Amino acid sequence: MDPFSVAATMTTLYEVVVELNKIKKRFANAGRTLSLILHDCDQILTILQHFDDLLQRRSQLVPPAVDSINFLRLQTLLAKNCNELTQDVKNLGNQLKTFTGSETRGEFLMNHMRLYTKLRPLEQAHTAIGERLKDFRAQKSSWDSDNILEIARRLSAPDTAHPQLPETRNTCTRTSSTSAHSAPAILDPRVRESIKKSLLEAIRTGNSDAVKRTLRHPGVDINDPSTFEGGVPTIILAVSTGHIRVVELLLQHNVDISAQDSEGLTALHVASMNEADNMVDFLLQHDADPRIPDNYGHTPLWYGARGKCSDRSFQALLSAHICIGMNECCANLDERMPTPLWAAAAGGHLDRASDLVRHGADVSIRDKNGRTLLHRIEWPASAPLTEMLLNHGADLWARDSVDKRLPLHQAAEQGRMDIAVKLLNGMLEQQPSKMAEIVNVRDGQGVTPLMCAALIGYLPLVVYLVKVWNADFTLQEVHGNNAFYFACAKGYDTVAIYLLGVGASISCGNKEGLRKTTISSYQSKRRSS
Repeated sequence: MDPFSVAATMTTLYEVVVELNKIKKRFANAGRTLSLILHDCDQILTILQHFDDLLQRRSQLVPPAVDSINFLRLQTLLAKNCNELTQDVKNLGNQLKTFTGSETRGEFLMNHMRLYTKLRPLEQAHTAIGERLKDFRAQKSSWDSDNILEIARRLSAPDTAHPQLPETRNTCTRTSSTSAHSAPAILDPRVRESIKKSLLEAIRTGNSDAVKRTLRHPGVDINDPSTFEGGVPTIILAVSTGHIRVVELLLQHNVDISAQDSEGLTALHVASMNEADNMVDFLLQHDADPRIPDNYGHTPLWYGARGKCSDRSFQALLSAHICIGMNECCANLDERMPTPLWAAAAGGHLDRASDLVRHGADVSIRDKNGRTLLHRIEWPASAPLTEMLLNHGADLWARDSVDKRLPLHQAAEQGRMDIAVKLLNGMLEQQPSKMAEIVNVRDGQGVTPLMCAALIGYLPLVVYLVKVWNADFTLQEVHGNNAFYFACAKGYDTVAIYLLGVGASISCGNKEGLRKTTISSYQSKRRSS
């Protein structure tokens, strides 16, 4: 076999292996795919069965003679599509049930090939059924609106007796053109439920015409919690679908734009987190309140600062807060990250943090432990954040409420020499004559920045504090420990040896005592070095 034939054969084999790997990856979890399709089939059958029952109940209530020709044509088409879809879904479900457990495991190559030939056509059939179901729902939405209005009209007629009503209405007190239709007692509960379902379906599909027709009915209360599906207010459902026209119709019928779901989210929360910029602008133009927090104390601007929305939506929310006050606080603040500025800093979104500070965000707000943003040294963007906060007047001497620590203590304990240098220089600029007081500042336990650095064994910062700032290594905290003893206790040889070299004493012990053997071992290491 010549080399060119060998090369061509190898290339072909490689392409075959690539395609087989694609098939393997596609059907690696075929059992789950089958379960999902079967679940969809069951749901579709439930929807179709509900419509078929609705047709039968309607035929008992409304004689065909009262319906328009167009309505009857639409109803006939829907009934036909319903029957065809039902049969096709049942056939698909039966075919899916023929798969055996061994076929869906996917350990062997032949299983992947069988799955490719058997499951792929069924998936395509499932997709086609899904598209047909969308068309069916759109047609049904129009049918629902006309159907509900006709049934409600007949039930609301003054002299109409109905077998499902508890008693016949023989009289009607004439008050106004709408009073008779606004009384909830005249609506059968099933009609009311049908109205609600039609409204929700029209909102979900973005069918503004169907929404408009349904909202005209006097029995519709879009702010009634019973109208909410799964605890989701109608305004939030409409916003989540992205149809501004539908939201506008709801607002024209006095929907509560500040309604909250079970997690406290408002329509403005949902629109901003969905990056629906036009919807955010629309809601703000219609007086949506950006200050309302969810159950966790987070406003839409908080999520935007955290990076949960687009730049455009963030700027829109920021502009809204500028008009009402950047530091308007709600009662339900997040105790860990209480403001949008904290959220931006924690998420590393320095551009958004800078925008917030530039427009007046308070840099002195504290968390539940009394810490300011300068205390949060552990965040990835802490160095540039520190620079920005210092430029906007952050308090370098702010102590937390737990250990009475300054940001400098936090920087030293985290080994952030870059931040410690910025803090020290900033403190010296404020108090030029108190260099010794600055570098030896103590927390509530008497711990100095040098002790913090020794406690984690960070030699560069220890050397910097001692050589450049003349930090006092003889100072002791409330238990009698000094920087040398902290280094010894943690086993940081190089730090302990360095402190001995610059004059740290081994003659005095702390209040709990330090074993002489420990001191001797460090002394011998120093001599050997």
